[in-house]
Amino acid sequence: MKLEGRAAFRVGAVSCVLVGLTWSAFPTMPYASSTIDKAQFLQLFCQSVQLKPDATGKSSYTDVPVTSPYWGYVHRAIELGLVKADSAKLFGASDSVSTAFAAQIVTKYENMALGGLTPTQWAERQGLVTASTAPWTPEQAQQFLAGLKSLAASHKALPGSWMLTTPQVSEFTKALAALDQASFYQISSVMTDGFSYQLTAAGKKNTKIANALQKQANDSKSELDAARSVGVVGGTSVSVNQSMLTSVNAKTGAKSTQTIQDVSFGNTLYTKQGNATQWSSKTAQVNNTVEFIPMFGSGSFTNITIAQGTGRDVFTANLTPAAQNGFFASYLSGLAGVHANGSANLISTMEKGMTSTVKIYVNTSGRTPTVTEEDLTTNIKMTPTTFAQLAGEGSQAKTIATYVSNVTVSISAKAQISYNQTVPVLPSGLSIAGWSSGDGAPTNATGASANGTGTNSANSIDASGNGAAGGSNTLDIGTNLFN
Repeated sequence: MKLEGRAAFRVGAVSCVLVGLTWSAFPTMPYASSTIDKAQFLQLFCQSVQLKPDATGKSSYTDVPVTSPYWGYVHRAIELGLVKADSAKLFGASDSVSTAFAAQIVTKYENMALGGLTPTQWAERQGLVTASTAPWTPEQAQQFLAGLKSLAASHKALPGSWMLTTPQVSEFTKALAALDQASFYQISSVMTDGFSYQLTAAGKKNTKIANALQKQANDSKSELDAARSVGVVGGTSVSVNQSMLTSVNAKTGAKSTQTIQDVSFGNTLYTKQGNATQWSSKTAQVNNTVEFIPMFGSGSFTNITIAQGTGRDVFTANLTPAAQNGFFASYLSGLAGVHANGSANLISTMEKGMTSTVKIYVNTSGRTPTVTEEDLTTNIKMTPTTFAQLAGEGSQAKTIATYVSNVTVSISAKAQISYNQTVPVLPSGLSIAGWSSGDGAPTNATGASANGTGTNSANSIDASGNGAAGGSNTLDIGTNLFN
């Protein structure tokens, strides 16, 4: 999945376009003075980021009247909360510009989360400025904005990830590309889910309800263990996948397991589930595989930070809504679809209450950084109305809302990745012309990936797996708890 275009950010009470993706050519510098003042810098900054001035309204500042060529830029900066006036009647237009002032303008405009750093410390870390308290010259201002333009270009595919330096961005993108382009790799993953809740005052007083719901929360958990091996056989991209879903019956508490196997050979997908003795096949892309494996490629992340270590760095990021919703599409359908009230609107409501954080572990000890692990933590917060829609209908839904104030579905998934140059082994009972267990020495080790297109997007956000089974198990409580 690729992110293109411009992303919207919110600054103060005003919505604006992420300037990092639309830096313009720099305007000419008409300032004759050896230093640049605040009004001049704001004009230069706004022009550089294509932020239109707002010359409307009345100015209460004697040093920036509405007739001033700087009023529109000063007014817009004040509207966005980027600057404050020196006093009620004096803006401070002729004040000199310092490193701290310039860095503050940028970090506020981009609404940056600096993780405890000051704006000046952030700018120094990015190599945009050097520590100095001296007034800025026009040339310094232009160099600063030129550096920001370059930084924005390197961060274009990672919205909001301003804490990363350009070398760190390069490391992250190279590691994702190495996984994306790998022809041979193996993954093992474990995904679990469950739910927690809060009771209303009425629910806390009703011992029967409280005990029953607690038992439901304890029992309604599922686990999906999955393994995938990807390789190349005779120039054709192949993968062998196996999943085992372990769940607890929401009504009886009995555990059950279901095994799912699928094999891809080029554009042909072979599948066998449960106790089936025969394999079925169809022409399809690999993204029709049935297990959830938390692998996410370029364009899936926002707000990335890094914890550096010896030989391994850990990047922490949020999933974009598109990546998150795509990965959990069938899971949410499982939650909503098993109930009479299941609908697209209900799924959309759950998507809005969903947040996902990913940790990407990158091995830096080799010549090329490689992703070795991806851990996903997701919470789906539901209002009483949403939960009632999921768990019951009519008067039953009203009863549920009386006792339950909110519910959070929690999902955890961990994937470990290795890059052994090993041809996947066909499962027992499956025979494919041109592929046998004797196929050995791998070739084209840096060629096309599992879906034969040169990217492993099939292994990232588009997995359409059996999460619906876990989903339906997790919150199937309406008919069991409140009848």
